[in-house]
Amino acid sequence: MCGIAGAFDQRGRPLEAGMLERMAAEIVHRGPDDEGFFLSPSAGLAFRRLSIIDLAGGHQPIGNETGDVQVILNGEIYNYRELAAELQQAGHVFTTKSDTEVVVHGYEQWGDEVFTRLHGMFGIAILDLRRNRLVLARDRFGIKPVYWLEQDGRVLFGSEIKSILACPGVERRVNWQAVGEYLALRYPLGPETMFDGIQRLSPATLLVADAAGVSERCYWRMPEGGAVIDSMEEAEREVEKALREAVSSHLVSDVPLGLFLSGGVDSTAVLAFMSELSTSPVKTFTANLGDNEATDVASARAAAAHFGAEHHEIKIDPADISLMEQLVWHLDQPISDPAILPTYLLSKAARKEVTVVLTGEGSDETNAGYRSYLRFAAYQQKKNLLALLAPAWPVLRHVPGVGGRLQRLMPLALASNEAQRWINGACDATCVSMLSPRTRPALGRMEGKVDAWLKYASSDEPLERMQHLDRLSWMGECTLMKADRMTMAAGLEARVPFLDHTLAEVAARVHPALRLQGGETKAVLRRILHKRLPAAALRPQSGFVLPLAQWFRGSDFQRWVSQTLSLENLARREATDPVRARALVDNYLATGENTNLVWRLLCLELWFRRFID
Repeated sequence: MCGIAGAFDQRGRPLEAGMLERMAAEIVHRGPDDEGFFLSPSAGLAFRRLSIIDLAGGHQPIGNETGDVQVILNGEIYNYRELAAELQQAGHVFTTKSDTEVVVHGYEQWGDEVFTRLHGMFGIAILDLRRNRLVLARDRFGIKPVYWLEQDGRVLFGSEIKSILACPGVERRVNWQAVGEYLALRYPLGPETMFDGIQRLSPATLLVADAAGVSERCYWRMPEGGAVIDSMEEAEREVEKALREAVSSHLVSDVPLGLFLSGGVDSTAVLAFMSELSTSPVKTFTANLGDNEATDVASARAAAAHFGAEHHEIKIDPADISLMEQLVWHLDQPISDPAILPTYLLSKAARKEVTVVLTGEGSDETNAGYRSYLRFAAYQQKKNLLALLAPAWPVLRHVPGVGGRLQRLMPLALASNEAQRWINGACDATCVSMLSPRTRPALGRMEGKVDAWLKYASSDEPLERMQHLDRLSWMGECTLMKADRMTMAAGLEARVPFLDHTLAEVAARVHPALRLQGGETKAVLRRILHKRLPAAALRPQSGFVLPLAQWFRGSDFQRWVSQTLSLENLARREATDPVRARALVDNYLATGENTNLVWRLLCLELWFRRFID
């Protein structure tokens, strides 16, 4: 895990002196162990290294035998040994044991098709001096970030936006539609960012920049038309085999590694396989938010004891809320997920013991883990009846005993199309009502984006299409970005075995009825885990939740909220209707309600102050 940055001038002009060094300086936290640079007459690569594999020989950039192909890599290639053996058979000479050198020779051998052969998480930049081109690529699910900007005949890129902002002539202009997406969803959808002109490279995409311009193409999509796994026994067998192989490949490291253990199904399943595959006790790390008897803490403790792990509970104190301004800087653009705070503090504590952690991210979107999928399944069963009741909903919603039962399903029935159905479930109605004339147009553009995503879903099955959208939105833009930024802020590498693409492809073949069998999310994964751990030891599905209502109490904090989100400040930003937004803040100050929405407004204000003002 590292940080990459660089520039490519399409007109052959030299780069400004010191620019690469400034870009690298912005991401020192991603790679505290080493730095490296490569400069050609009109292009350059900058690298910050967190040493994981081939500690002595893995310095980057790495070149080919003649030096005219240079590569930098953020991430890990888990099948690098197999690829290296194949490339050596083809006559390529390796000078290191680094996974990055596989990309160099793989590009020589297979060209742009090299990315289809890589198993791993990565953001990659290849400078090809022979053909005068720059190639950027991102892994299949977007675990590792890549951002880029084309400006005045030059392409700038980096693992984080702040490297691009450090370059001469880059202006910090607000992208109001992305701000609108953030307010409605808790995160901007992409590929645009909240900085006008700066984009993030989409997952499974490669970008080529040369004298002719910039082009992008997708190199992988979830396979269509595979044989459906329609028996629970086969589903268990196939998913278990793929998960074991994924965890095994993610244990490749020349430094100590551990696991973030939440006490839920996903991280506990990873622990089970890590324990079976490891020769020493697994180091586990759990965030304790102040309640020693909390279900998640107790479940994590029980699972760690069951599998003989070396368990660490990290106390997360409310005083650490003051870190928010620092964390907004690490994020580049806000993510309204309060779990960023305990994730960062947990990472910081874990870094004292290990350099790499495995996590359970990605399982909800691949194994159907969200309770919203159960609601969606209920809608599918009752959609004809709901369509008949929809015209009368304005009256029915107030009928005792009726409105409550239909409240969670009717928004799905009222949607005019599939994209709108997803948007209705994902957006917060209160925040949507607060959008200003600058940010409200985001709603129309959002539907167009979702429509475009649905066109390349791998299945016509409604549940798989919903999971497809969640992988591209919430998972890609929020969950994975939170994990990357908060672990990297602490100099820690996070690996996500559930997003091994072979495992994800197997999970996508499981019949939807099996994924939610018995009205239970992640039914297949639960059965696999129950063979190794008593069901009673698992906590109910909940997620990593910060007790904001408790943390946000106290007159000092309330005074800060009131001043930070003053009517004057809200009006000056032009992102929300200031009167509506301030009314929400006043309601919070009086009652303690709407804490999560106040958090959303606070993160936005802190972003304006840090990056725009």
